[in-house]
Amino acid sequence: MYLYIETLKQRLDAINQLRVDRALAAMGPAFQQVYSLLPTLLHYHHPLMPGYLDGNVPKGICLYTPDETQRHYLNELELYRGMSVQDPPKGELPITGVYTMGSTSSVGQSCSSDLDIWVCHQSWLDSEERQLLQRKCSLLENWAASLGVEVSFFLIDENRFRHNESGSLGGEDCGSTQHILLLDEFYRTAVRLAGKRILWNMVPWRRRRALRRLCDDALRAGRADAK
Repeated sequence: MYLYIETLKQRLDAINQLRVDRALAAMGPAFQQVYSLLPTLLHYHHPLMPGYLDGNVPKGICLYTPDETQRHYLNELELYRGMSVQDPPKGELPITGVYTMGSTSSVGQSCSSDLDIWVCHQSWLDSEERQLLQRKCSLLENWAASLGVEVSFFLIDENRFRHNESGSLGGEDCGSTQHILLLDEFYRTAVRLAGKRILWNMVPWRRRRALRRLCDDALRAGRADAK
């Protein structure tokens, strides 16, 4: 089972990277900049970065490592603007993953497509921390809009769908039917920008009825870092 999971990780990572590359290839320069930098801007929090606000704003994405483009951006801030980049502590960080969903990376994507970004966060964030993170995402939406790119962030508690909670999503009411359709769209179209893998994609379809038990067993054994 361990080797099976490791093989699946490698395959899923390769497919995910292919979809990221495809999304970037269909975008203009401003779109590429926003798409590439969003994980970095959520992982770090600094006055010289877009989205900054005062307060104990949750920062840090689990398993995040800057790619070449993101590292170049950070190096420029350090070299030319004197910014000292400090990585958040390792381990279980406030943001479990950042994903796009919808038309991004699909045949329906165009140079004028918008970006729907899911920011999945830990359940242990308190109300104030969630509000601060929401405010930061709103500032990032404004920053992207100033570049001509429409971005919508959706903050999602990592256990929301596991507990079958509906409620509101991004200011809109999410009834039970929409709740199911939304989750269906996410699993069909999600692309991981940073953070934990989507564990649903790693479970054999014949065993998905036992998904929760399989997930718990794999996580306890340290064989999976996905959600």
